[in-house]
Formats: sequence, structure tokens, C-alpha cells
Amino acid sequence: MLPELLTSIPGPESLRLAARLKEVECRNTTYLSPDWPVFWERAEGVNVWDADGNRLLDLTSAFGVATLGHGFSAKAAADQSGSLVHAMGDVHPARLKVELCERLSAITFERWTGEKGKTLLGNSGFEAVEAALKTAVMVTGRSGILSFEGAYHGLGYGALLGAGIEWFRAPFEKQLSQVTTRLPYPDLECGWEQEGGSLERFRTALNAVDARGIGAVLVEPMQGRGGIIIPPVEFLRELRSWCDQHGAVLIF
Repeated sequence: MLPELLTSIPGPESLRLAARLKEVECRNTTYLSPDWPVFWERAEGVNVWDADGNRLLDLTSAFGVATLGHGFSAKAAADQSGSLVHAMGDVHPARLKVELCERLSAITFERWTGEKGKTLLGNSGFEAVEAALKTAVMVTGRSGILSFEGAYHGLGYGALLGAGIEWFRAPFEKQLSQVTTRLPYPDLECGWEQEGGSLERFRTALNAVDARGIGAVLVEPMQGRGGIIIPPVEFLRELRSWCDQHGAVLIF
């Protein structure tokens, strides 16, 4: 269903919840301001209802968890919980783990290369980033990371190596800066084609990088938390070429 707004956004109940949360949650977790966020109350399909009863259209898929729609998995979860809620992960796994890894291999590497691929299951995005960074070090033997201003890759300590948002990174900068080089992220909306524009600044900065210590390039194809910044199409192509030239691992 299309959105239906009953109050201003955020509404009075969301504002009250924000004030309460501010009193009891670490300040660097949920971003709170006079116009952010709305607090979700329930969801169904593509719609979310906030604490004030406003019906919203969810274009985020709740960080991807609800890619198939909100409420889609409720019956499946209920059916599964009747037989097994939780196995012992990497000690005594469940049959479903085998089937999931086989399915992931079938829709990725077996399509791309005709060979089986290896899966590393995790609980969150930052764990995926940290696994990728570890892999890059093992493959290249180099610990240096190239990332971008405005970047967000999670708040785990390894993922902070790629953070371009200062308030997440600043307390740990002394250690993080030893392995991380940050470049400007080109913006399709900000005169990127002009002389001295954002694409040229990126190219100039990239050409100045000492590639000998760089094992991984960590990049968002479109920056999310940094401001919904869409780069020109040349950006990722040039990063791919640079990584191929210097033997670095490109991580999306």
C-alpha cells in the first residue's frame, strides 16, 4: 500500500521514544535529532507502521532482512521452531546448514565459474566485512586498506578500519590510521565531470597512493549512511582496474 501520513514526521510518539532512548542507550548507536528517526511499531509486506500510526513504504528491506517482505518468514519460523530452534553452529551443525551452504554455492560460484564456492556464515554486515579483510590479508600478504570518506561498513573494530564517518572512527584513529588510507568518494550530483570535480579529485588521490602495502579496497557501490551518494559509473570500473593492476582485493 502507498504511504499514509497521520502526523508530521517524526510524529510526537517517535519524538517521545527518541527522548527516552537518549537517556539509556550509548550515544554512538542510534542517530537522534529533531527530525530523525521514526520508531517502527509493526510491519507487513512492503509497509511499516510507525509508533504514531503513519503507514510508510519500506525501501530499505530493514537492512536486507526483509528482502522478501515483512512477515514473510513468520510461518516458516514457527514451523521450524517446532522441531529445532538452534543447533551448535560449528560444533554440531544442523542439516539446514548444509542445505543453506549448498544453495548459496549454487546461486553464486557455481553460476559464475561452474565450481563450488565456500561460504562463511555470519550474524551481521560488519562480520562479513571483517571476514573479507582477513581474507585479503591472507591472499595478498598486505595489511593496508584503501577506503573512502563518508564510508560506513559497521562498528566492529576491524570494520572501523574502513570507516569514513569521523564520529565513529575518531576515538580509535591513532591505531586505525596505521593501516588505512582514505580517498574522496566521487558524487554524481556534484560536478564530477568538471575540471577539478569529484571524479578528478578521486583519480588524483588514487594515483598518489603507494599501492605496495594495500591488500584491500573497501567500498560501497553507493554510499548509504554517508548521505545516499551515487558515484559516476567510471568509479567502480577504475577501482576494479586499479585492484587488478596492483593485486589488491576489491571488497563491496
